[in-house]
Amino acid sequence: MKGHIYLKLGVICLLFTSLLASCSKTEYEPTKLPYKEITKFAIAGFVAGDTVTGVITTDEILVYWDQAVPLPETITPKISVSTGARISPAAGTTVTLHEQTKFTVTADDGSTQDYRIKFILQQPDPIILSTNTTVLQWTDSPFLGITGQYFLAGGDPTNIRVFARRLRDGVEFDLNVDPGYTKSVALRASLPAFTTASDTGRHDIFLSVAQKTIEVSKVRINAPSLRSDFFSFTRQPSSLSAGDDVSILIDDKAAGAILKLYRGRFAEVWLNLEQSSPNSYKQLKISNVTEDGNTIKFKIPADASTALGYKLTSIFFRIKDTSHWEGYQTYSHITGDKNITIQ
Repeated sequence: MKGHIYLKLGVICLLFTSLLASCSKTEYEPTKLPYKEITKFAIAGFVAGDTVTGVITTDEILVYWDQAVPLPETITPKISVSTGARISPAAGTTVTLHEQTKFTVTADDGSTQDYRIKFILQQPDPIILSTNTTVLQWTDSPFLGITGQYFLAGGDPTNIRVFARRLRDGVEFDLNVDPGYTKSVALRASLPAFTTASDTGRHDIFLSVAQKTIEVSKVRINAPSLRSDFFSFTRQPSSLSAGDDVSILIDDKAAGAILKLYRGRFAEVWLNLEQSSPNSYKQLKISNVTEDGNTIKFKIPADASTALGYKLTSIFFRIKDTSHWEGYQTYSHITGDKNITIQ
């Protein structure tokens, strides 16, 4: 009887093991993706080196083309499609244009979708995609870079205008457009030469193409930097002591046009001192700073007595930065020969 039971148990175990083995060998077919969209379609633009990007609908590729520019006879598009899909004619293939020109996308699961290309003749409005900065600085900023589409829609690069409008008073002025970098999809524009009429603050930037004007961005235009060679002593001292009056003359090399943008903003003076033997450094901070025309005046502080024998290596001016209400800009006057001693 026991043997009969053991035999039945053995058969059951064998069947269970076989069942597990058959389950472990089950293979599943990977799911075929049904996606068959064109995600990007671009062709050569109105001039060499430019591109025009098509607008993709359910079954069409819409290309907005300047009516003043002849349609191309052939195109060699750059195309992106859904993951796992393929397109015919393939991306990069030269295709002759006619009314029946179409592209067929085949999904991973074998389903297809036809897209016919359609040129819409018009003078397209320029489109802004991005800019490279929100801050420009007179004399120091290299350029404002603008990317987008249809910047050459007017057909003539010389008709492109980039200009700024100051928010404070509405004053407008043109930026210089770089003709060597003017493309349908990108522009570079720089501030004009700095003059006594130049000012700072928030500005709106606009782009005009063939009598159509759109806003590009908002930027802040800051004052030019105060270079070290703008500063000099009104009278070069051989030594300085606590309580001495010091006057620094500022010649901005621009007939005062730069200095006027800094009036009332000189907040602190820092004297950098050095002793060679033993090697040691000190700083003296001066907060009582006055302005008289193009001259900055201050007194050597009482704590200069802690630096007797030290040489003056440089003077730093901290400027209230109006672009950051609690920040500062720092500019230096380098004495160069280190022949001014604290006594």
